[in-house]
Amino acid sequence: MTRLLIEREAWIINEKYALSQEDLDILQEHPVKVAKDWSKKEYKPIRDRIRAHYFSIQNKTCSYCRLPINEGTDNVEVEHIIDKNRRLDFIFETLNLVVSCHKCNFSKSKKEVMSVCPPENTYPINGTTFNIIHGHYDNYFDHLEFLANSSYHALTDKGEFTIDKCKLDRVGLAEQRERISMYENDSIISDVLEIKNSVNPNEKIEALIEKLKQIRQ
Repeated sequence: MTRLLIEREAWIINEKYALSQEDLDILQEHPVKVAKDWSKKEYKPIRDRIRAHYFSIQNKTCSYCRLPINEGTDNVEVEHIIDKNRRLDFIFETLNLVVSCHKCNFSKSKKEVMSVCPPENTYPINGTTFNIIHGHYDNYFDHLEFLANSSYHALTDKGEFTIDKCKLDRVGLAEQRERISMYENDSIISDVLEIKNSVNPNEKIEALIEKLKQIRQ
């Protein structure tokens, strides 16, 4: 596994999304009554802001498999760690929200992720009662590691729970990691990716041109 790939994946959310006054006004005007209200068009501006916030902090990777996810909003899903159907009071609790890929979100679904049920409107202040790796509280690599074949290997019970509930042993996931690792390990591709993400890419482009010239020689 390449250094760049591991660095991209080794994040922890240290700044939760803070609901703005505009967000609060929307929620007050349109109170949440049932879990399916989450998808209401009135809440779309809030969902979009939450998605953008965590997508950036999470280095554009899924909270559970840690693989890159597409920037199209249909593919970057705002995920409720404690499922919204189980706890309506946490539906807009931003400590309960991360972004994930569709496959991890779908696999996790409505599964119970806590060993102790928290009191109403009192979200846990740390990850001790969570059975799943929590993007706001847990260091991912304290609980999981990647083997030489890019498969996921649990280091703790929490890691094992996350692999099981998010189906991190699903067909094709290790191969996907291998492909991404190969691209990250290619210096040319790595340079191109840096240029795409750079605010001032001109110097990097010139350096890449020189590198390509050397390949032709």
